[in-house]
Amino acid sequence: MNSKKEKRRQFKKDVFARDSFKCVICPKEAVDAHHILNRGLWEDGGYHVDNGVSVCETCHLDAESGKISCDELREKADIKNILLPEGFDKNFKYDKWGNKI
Repeated sequence: MNSKKEKRRQFKKDVFARDSFKCVICPKEAVDAHHILNRGLWEDGGYHVDNGVSVCETCHLDAESGKISCDELREKADIKNILLPEGFDKNFKYDKWGNKI
């Protein structure tokens, strides 16, 4: 799997499968796989299942704006394995953009 497009496609497929094709926040059908921590923070693009959640359009906007926290997204998707980009400290919590909170 070399291309970014292929990685994105597989990421979405795997995240949707884990979340039963439903938004993890509300009961609507998922339309996108949202990166919990922004993909730009990762050297490899952050296409890891434990860095993604299935969301509907409305909840995706709320997650992108920070209205829904990274912790809440992980909790709703029952993600126990908190992945962090290289150089991040596991003793801190971060917002979607990698800012310590």
